[in-house]
Amino acid sequence: MSLVDTHSHITAEEFTNDITEILRRAGEHRLSRIMAVGSDVTSSQKAALMASEDISPLISASSGIHPHESGGFSEGLPRVIEELAFSDHVLAIGETGLDYYYNYSERDIQRKVFELHIELAKRSGKPLIVHVRDAYDDALELLNRHSKDGISGVIHSFSGTWNDACSVLDLGFYISFSGMLTFKKSDQLREIASRIPHDRILCETDSPYLAPHPLRGKRNEPSYVRYVYSVISDCLDQDQKRTEKIIFENSARLFGWE
Repeated sequence: MSLVDTHSHITAEEFTNDITEILRRAGEHRLSRIMAVGSDVTSSQKAALMASEDISPLISASSGIHPHESGGFSEGLPRVIEELAFSDHVLAIGETGLDYYYNYSERDIQRKVFELHIELAKRSGKPLIVHVRDAYDDALELLNRHSKDGISGVIHSFSGTWNDACSVLDLGFYISFSGMLTFKKSDQLREIASRIPHDRILCETDSPYLAPHPLRGKRNEPSYVRYVYSVISDCLDQDQKRTEKIIFENSARLFGWE
């Protein structure tokens, strides 16, 4: 078995000086896939380039505009995001969604841009990578509005309630857990993880952010996903080899990788 990191910002400037070492460590810790997530035009282009140039066989890419960056795009997504969505090296649309915690972009613009991503996912036939913070009601309403069109995707770094999780599952979406699951005060999140159907659970780092316990405060990286796997295994009351098999199969089903 092998590990996968279904959400990492390895295009971030925090990794500029040692990306080769980061990928080496990922391989040493048995990672077989890293989703390099696009959050704006530059990171989406860089993620697709990393995947297409075979810098590492680990890397796949997504393309999208993070809700923090959605201001100014209410009339349409950048042309390059549209083009990348149909690239063979781009396996998902996003990171997109809603963030009402920071409100770096106006809420009505966030909703418009999120819906543009949903439409792009439908046209490209690729799954959505969705960011939701303090906005589950609106995000789920938008996703439900399009659910009859066969959209698929994942709520990444899940931080909602059990009722939110049930609504996500009703959509047929996956739920991904990040380093937050390992934090000492995340008992409620671990309780939710223990109740998620095994065929809907995913695992990620969201690196360079959200480094897991006991590495909080450090720069996160894909190899640290092993700490999240360990806690998920405890939540599911099973050995880690079984968890690795489940999460790999789920991620392959969603993103279409082998």
